[in-house]
Amino acid sequence: VQKSLEYAKIPFSSIDLGIISQELEIPENIRSIIITTERVRELSVEEVETLIHFVTKGNTIVFTGPVSHDNMGYLQGIKPNSFYSTDTTSVGVVLYDDVFPGMQEEEYLIQGMMPNFGLLGSEFKNDVNILAGTATNPETPFIVSNRIGLGEVVTLNSYAINEKIYRGFI
Repeated sequence: VQKSLEYAKIPFSSIDLGIISQELEIPENIRSIIITTERVRELSVEEVETLIHFVTKGNTIVFTGPVSHDNMGYLQGIKPNSFYSTDTTSVGVVLYDDVFPGMQEEEYLIQGMMPNFGLLGSEFKNDVNILAGTATNPETPFIVSNRIGLGEVVTLNSYAINEKIYRGFI
C-alpha cells in the first residue's frame, strides 16, 4: 500500500500496530485510515470505539482484507455472530458501481486466477453496498462499502489480495 501511495504522490503516515504501547490516538488532520493487517483484532474495545467514532465523523477506513473477528465485524458490515465462512472457489472481479470512473460493469477474469478467498455474501448485513463482486459468483462480494454515520468503511473482501490482479485494486 505504501508503494502505491508513494507512486501516486499521495501524502500519508504509517503506524505499526505492533509497536503501539499506549492508547490509539488519531490526529485530527487524518481523514482516511488503511488497515493492512489482521493484528487490528488485538485492539481494545476502547480503541475500536475510537475507530468507530472516527468514521461517524465523516472519515474513511479501508480494510485491505476482511478481518475475521467480532470486534471488527461492525465496522466491515459483517453480521453479528458471524461464522466468517469463506468462499474458496470464486475468482475474478466485476465492478458493479462506478468505483473507478468509467469502469462500471468491467470484468477481470483471467484463466488460471486463484480464488479470492473472501467471506461469503451471506456473512454481510443486508444494508452494505456491494461495489464489486467476484466474476464467477455474483453472490460473493469483492469490495464492500459500509456506511456508518457520515463516514464509510470499505473492505476488500479477499485473503488473496497479494495476487497481482487483486493487488491492483488496492
